[in-house]
Amino acid sequence: MNKRQEREGTRVQNVHGEWMTAADYNNSRDMFAVFDNGERTHTTWQNFMNGHVRNAFTPSVMGLGYLGKGNYPTIKNGQADKVYALWLNMLTRTYNSKFHKFNPRYEDCEIDPVWLNYSTFYEDVQRMCPHFYDEDVQYELDKDLLHKGNRVYGPNTCCFLPGELNTILLQATSARGEYPVGVTLYTQSSINPYRATISRSGAGKPKLVKGFPTIEEAFVWYCAQKKVYLLERVEYWRKYLTKDAYMALLRWEPCIDD
Repeated sequence: MNKRQEREGTRVQNVHGEWMTAADYNNSRDMFAVFDNGERTHTTWQNFMNGHVRNAFTPSVMGLGYLGKGNYPTIKNGQADKVYALWLNMLTRTYNSKFHKFNPRYEDCEIDPVWLNYSTFYEDVQRMCPHFYDEDVQYELDKDLLHKGNRVYGPNTCCFLPGELNTILLQATSARGEYPVGVTLYTQSSINPYRATISRSGAGKPKLVKGFPTIEEAFVWYCAQKKVYLLERVEYWRKYLTKDAYMALLRWEPCIDD
């Protein structure tokens, strides 16, 4: 009996307890491990027998995420690759109960099954955000701009925005209390007790602040000034935006009920 006949059909478990079968054995450095779910992985006899063969479709991140097929980076220059770090963050926000204790607004979010596959997520990032690795911009994954109230992270519901734009869109629902976004009660003794505030980033960009007699008037002023500021920054970042994201930003309006 030659080595091929002797070793093909051998069944062992990998370090994660998954059964695999030796197949297509050519020599000790050229063979396949076939998992019971049909996944085939090229490997060596030594790694096969030691159980050091990874099933690309076994959920290994929070019991749901898996790496999938393809030679896509998870580590770069000793640190987590930017796309991989984003993928991990998305899974954490959506499925980590410890994270939800401090960020309960994410408890009812979910991830489109196709994005549980890191390889698919990586490919979609390159397609949806060609400048993702540019050093001039730090992108964030936005789930609310294209579809207001969306709770699903996925390729058909999300877009990528430069961090500054994403910050401008934040409504700070849990932090602002009983008043509409951008409005606070400054003093009860003034004829203009309600203060509207626009924060603007960058040197030479002080906050815009103005007092009003009513909440409604303060919010109307806030909306107008916020829109002007947003459109200014949208034009600055325009080359880094997809058409869909750009058009959605032009349509965006604060809502007093948000």
